Amino acid sequence: MATNPSLIGRLVAGRYRIQQRRGMGAHGIVLDAWDEQLDRLVAVKILLPQFASDTAAEARFRLEAQVAASCTHPNLNAVYDWGVESIEGAKVPYLVLEHLGGGSLRDMIDRGRLLTPSQALMVGLDACRGLDYLHRRHVIHRDLKPANLAFGEDRHLRILDVALARYVAETTWAEPSAAGIDAARYASPEQARGATVADGTLTTATDIYSLCLVLIESVTGQVPFSSDSTVATLNARLDKLMPVSADFGPLASVLSRAGSADPADRYTAAEFGRALVQAAEKLPRPAPLPIVGSGMFGDTTGGMRRPTDPTGPVERPADAAVTASTADTPDTAAASTPTLTSASGSPAEVTPGAPPPPIAAAAGVVQPVSPDTTLLPLVSNQVPVVPPPVPVIDPHTGQPPGPPPLAFEPTATHVVAPATALAETTSPGLIDFSLDDDDLPPRRRRRVGWIVAVVLAVAALCVGAFVVYGVVKDKVTTVPSLAGMSEAVGRNQIAENGWKIVVTTERNDEQPLGNIIRTDPGPGVKLKEGATITFVVSDGPTLAMLPDVAGQTLDAATALLATNKLDITVADEVYDETIPAGTIMSWTVPAQPGLAAGAQVMQRTVVAVVVSKGPAPRQVPNLLGMDEATATATLANLQLGIVRADDIFSSKYPAGQVADQSLPEGTAIQRGETVTIAISKGVEMVAVPALAGLTYPQIEAALTAAGLKVGSIEGDKDLGTITQASVDGAVVSAGQQFPRDTKIDLLFT
Repeated sequence: MATNPSLIGRLVAGRYRIQQRRGMGAHGIVLDAWDEQLDRLVAVKILLPQFASDTAAEARFRLEAQVAASCTHPNLNAVYDWGVESIEGAKVPYLVLEHLGGGSLRDMIDRGRLLTPSQALMVGLDACRGLDYLHRRHVIHRDLKPANLAFGEDRHLRILDVALARYVAETTWAEPSAAGIDAARYASPEQARGATVADGTLTTATDIYSLCLVLIESVTGQVPFSSDSTVATLNARLDKLMPVSADFGPLASVLSRAGSADPADRYTAAEFGRALVQAAEKLPRPAPLPIVGSGMFGDTTGGMRRPTDPTGPVERPADAAVTASTADTPDTAAASTPTLTSASGSPAEVTPGAPPPPIAAAAGVVQPVSPDTTLLPLVSNQVPVVPPPVPVIDPHTGQPPGPPPLAFEPTATHVVAPATALAETTSPGLIDFSLDDDDLPPRRRRRVGWIVAVVLAVAALCVGAFVVYGVVKDKVTTVPSLAGMSEAVGRNQIAENGWKIVVTTERNDEQPLGNIIRTDPGPGVKLKEGATITFVVSDGPTLAMLPDVAGQTLDAATALLATNKLDITVADEVYDETIPAGTIMSWTVPAQPGLAAGAQVMQRTVVAVVVSKGPAPRQVPNLLGMDEATATATLANLQLGIVRADDIFSSKYPAGQVADQSLPEGTAIQRGETVTIAISKGVEMVAVPALAGLTYPQIEAALTAAGLKVGSIEGDKDLGTITQASVDGAVVSAGQQFPRDTKIDLLFT
């Protein structure tokens, strides 16, 4: 890519004059440029040459740029132009984008400008509008992060890189473990598992999860599940609940669902936006966003980005809002025709019963938006404020109206004069006091005065009873059963009752995260308007405490962990000289290796244990030929015992040496077992028996009985008489000793 100085002053595409460098990203460089044809400031993003390295890559780039340019919405960074330019001999693609002077959310966080929950809600609301627009056009961003959320000088948020995210994601997530750490920090669990759009496993829900991570970071400064490596970061979020602090207040339950590990449980972009609007009613009004960049002191009211943009906001003067103090009375409100002011400033008549025209947000007012533009309302950096409901009686049913429908677009509210105005309204002709008292006789005057006093008293009592009865009837309501509902649904159920809601959380094994466990007061109790009701909301299943199972038998540890609602797996079995077989040597939680005994974890967390197999087996050595002391010491070194059997004669081993052992060399035995040995008594000597006068059969039997053997025979052994016995040529006589099995040679004559 060309160096920065060489780009300054360059004319791109014959019309965009480069002015200065704006920033450097992973896929290219962003520069400020002046559009000399339209006389406006734009941003030019020059990409790496790889995006146009061949015909196929260039065609893909142009396709993605065309898709991005066709997406026109106030919360998307507009793509004005694109193409391929030759710079310093290299073909590089470029995009011409709407110039944003407010910096990115990444700039805010890096400068320590963390947001309040109310400010984060406004950022999330703008992002939901842009995502809803993309998702309804089957476009998944796949790379939402603070660096891709920037602000214009109007302080409205824009989603960046719509043209590149799809293209880059296919390469980045081809192998999840190879993705960069920055991409992994904001990835969804399904991206971590390698889900793709092609096989249908990656959906628009992945953008909702990423946005949830971004909003949490914008408030806390920390990205949930972030670790030191890509693999650890991706694995940390698999099947895990999103850790949302109670400090988020009403936003906590909304972010918990948006960050669900299961994509099917998450909001759509439109549902996320509606949930944020509902949460906004319970949050304080936010301060202006601490954007980074120019435009800090300019007009922040916003407006259309271009005259032909159908999704841009239109404005209504603040004095056009209808308030309770200027509303018509009930008798005239239905007959009157409300008047709004259009974008041009001229009055616009609204037909009764017809939907109101689109209007912009005045201070503290949330406006409906035309259904043919976007599902989400366009408001300024103000939390939507919905006026509190005014008690009103339906003249047809005599009952208060039901709760308003739940929708992302707040419904128009008809404002009715307060009940005090009804009480003060009188109609002529009900009681005629036109006769002057001075024209009556005194007694009659007294009678008339008494009658008047009685009538007035009765009338006052009736009116008072009517007002009191109506107030009590309207303001005292029975607490319904809300257990098992989500917090948002529970709030809607009692929205018309005027109760103050306090939310506390506790862990519960029966109700899922975010559902109401119980209320205080409970169902059936009657509460007046203004009374306080407490929602006890589930913070997820109760946590299990990790016990120390080291030193316990495997069976005992399994039972203890099961009691604590934990699972066990045998990670390894090793020999140990001191720990008995079947005893746990050590344990760990694979998902969180740093945890120690006493830490709290989610139920069904797996504890991996290392079990001792006891001492390692010993190999029996060769003891033959050793003296007894040496053999004993050899076995003792192996922690084996020795047993001595009876001594034996041996022609192979001299007396005093081991002539035999009970187990062959190399036999495996356990520590503490014994080996039996026999010590040699040396060679066994036997005496030659008397052979004279014996026949050959008698001679053979006598030698065998003595432990000797018949050697060579000379002469006729069957007819002759033995005349000589010899060993190796030497004549022997009866009683002479020789080693057992010695051969005796015989001579017969």
